Amino acid sequence: MARFAVVLTDEAPSAEEAISARYEKTTRLTDDVFIISADTTVSAIMDALGIEEEDSQFDGIVFSLNGSYGGRGPRRFWDWLENN
Repeated sequence: MARFAVVLTDEAPSAEEAISARYEKTTRLTDDVFIISADTTVSAIMDALGIEEEDSQFDGIVFSLNGSYGGRGPRRFWDWLENN
C-alpha cells in the first residue's frame, strides 16, 4: 500500500469529504494536510480530486511518501501510518 500527503494551498471546506469519499484509508493531519493510504499514484489522486495546474476544484500538491519517511509528531499519526 502506498502513502500520499495531500497539502491544500487554499481553504477547501469540502476537501475532507471529497477525499474520504474516494479513499477508504485517510487521516487529516491538519486543516490543510491529509494522508492517504491506497494502491494508486500521485497523478490518479490529483485527477480524482480535481487538482490541476489552473482552475482546480482544490488548489494543492500531492506528495508520494515512500518507505523511508521519518520525523516527529503526534503518536496518533504514527499509529495510523503503522496500521494503514
